[in-house]
Amino acid sequence: MSKCGMIMNDPLTEKLRVKLYKDAEGKNKGDGLCCYIKIESVDLALQILDGMLYEPGYTLHVERAKFQPKKDFDATKHRRLTAKEKKKFKKRQEKLFKWGVDPSRLIRGKKERVVILRSVFDETDLGVDVSLIPIVRERVRLQCAKVGVVKKIVVYDSHKEGIVSVTFSSPEEADVAIKFLDKALFTYPAPDPDGCGKHSQGQRTRVLSVARWDGHERFEKQEDQEDEEARLARWNKFLEGNEAREEDDDEQSSDEETGTATEDKADTQNDEGDQQSDHEEEPVDTDEEFANASPDSGAETE
Repeated sequence: MSKCGMIMNDPLTEKLRVKLYKDAEGKNKGDGLCCYIKIESVDLALQILDGMLYEPGYTLHVERAKFQPKKDFDATKHRRLTAKEKKKFKKRQEKLFKWGVDPSRLIRGKKERVVILRSVFDETDLGVDVSLIPIVRERVRLQCAKVGVVKKIVVYDSHKEGIVSVTFSSPEEADVAIKFLDKALFTYPAPDPDGCGKHSQGQRTRVLSVARWDGHERFEKQEDQEDEEARLARWNKFLEGNEAREEDDDEQSSDEETGTATEDKADTQNDEGDQQSDHEEEPVDTDEEFANASPDSGAETE
């Protein structure tokens, strides 16, 4: 149907206005409805699709839709668009036909670019060791970057389902991410019991559950004063551990520098001693010198 023109999307649900009719048992009756944005698309569909062989034994029949209100239809029960919503919807449709615009971004909406990853982590692990939060975020980013451009990542560290939301640059990238990451294995280091970020006790392995965001569900957890104080205490403990490690590293580096300076000084002293010994004259054996002297070498006396 989309070959004949741009299909209209519902202004409330943002879904394409394509419908298949079903019988009382829930089976497809064989007919459906498609709404185009432009009336010219309807004329084109009548010319191209009407009488086309769909598959062996099935021929399509296309005609203009005829709308008749149902007997039990109550207009008061259906929400109507406000003037502001109508203006926004019309403006959005006009943008679809302008040059240089990607129609998929306008048709599918922003929420189509957001993917929700569940069971990424254990809530208790991130509660014990807050240093795992940036590690989990970075590992999720590396995996998602394989299928598209990542615009935003949010780790809901206090959510019991281990939620991470990822926003891609296009809905198509989100589609690929759902197929690529759903049921995939995800690993991260085991938490440090002391909460200081020392990860040397193995790793955690999780099975991801990935789906598109429905546009309504919220994952932020409302904290009371007690939860907030506990969270701040964990962060302070982590920061203090980092400061202690930095001080130990500074002391170790200063000790190494001192040892190097001492060795250099000792080497310098040894070099000076060697140079001094080289400049000293060899001792002369006076007895041997006088013994070898000629008797006539002395002054004659009368």
